[in-house]
Amino acid sequence: MERVMPDLILRNVEESLVAALRTLAVQHGRSAEAEHRELLATALSQARRKKIAEVLATMATGSLQRARARTGDETG
Repeated sequence: MERVMPDLILRNVEESLVAALRTLAVQHGRSAEAEHRELLATALSQARRKKIAEVLATMATGSLQRARARTGDETG
């Protein structure tokens, strides 16, 4: 069974952004639509990685605080 991909329509986009998208598409040898998909995928995957990094940093901070509490170390 063929998977149907949803459409994404953007309205009221500044002409300068459209021109920049077309320029990038030409530089990368892609259509403007393919460039748009790539930009979205890259931006969203970076956002996801950032969130994971934030969670890991929070976990590390929490672990450090718990270790300090167990040892009575109140420095830092």
